[in-house]
Amino acid sequence: MQGFPFKSRVGMFFGMLCLYVPLTLGGGVLSLTTLKEYFAFPSELSFSSFFVYGFSAVFILTPVAFFSLWPIFLGRRVSIEMQRYLTKYMIAVFFITVAFQIGFKVYFTNKLEDKGYVACPGAPKAWVPGMATRYVKNIQLCSQ
Repeated sequence: MQGFPFKSRVGMFFGMLCLYVPLTLGGGVLSLTTLKEYFAFPSELSFSSFFVYGFSAVFILTPVAFFSLWPIFLGRRVSIEMQRYLTKYMIAVFFITVAFQIGFKVYFTNKLEDKGYVACPGAPKAWVPGMATRYVKNIQLCSQ
């Protein structure tokens, strides 16, 4: 097992605070806010199923952050066996996320169509083409 000097451990701690905490909390909060907005069914919304990855950040990065605490506080790496389990877990969560993203997209677009929404052609403002679709209740709002 590789040992880590105190200076490296302090750097890892601040690195974890600056990387994992914002990504985990920010991803979860932003995804939850987006989900609430979607189910409020406003008269106009830009739908992207990629918000699911914010939730997956919570499930993937939380164990990574936990195992990052091991070298910070104990000064040595996590065992190879634990790293293998973590890797398998992260891969499984990724595939579950992709499947959930596809399923949610199918479910939600059908729900939008049932509620009378119409998809506008082109990409919504501030979105990369193909990443989101703008839905409106009144077709005349598409031209605005």
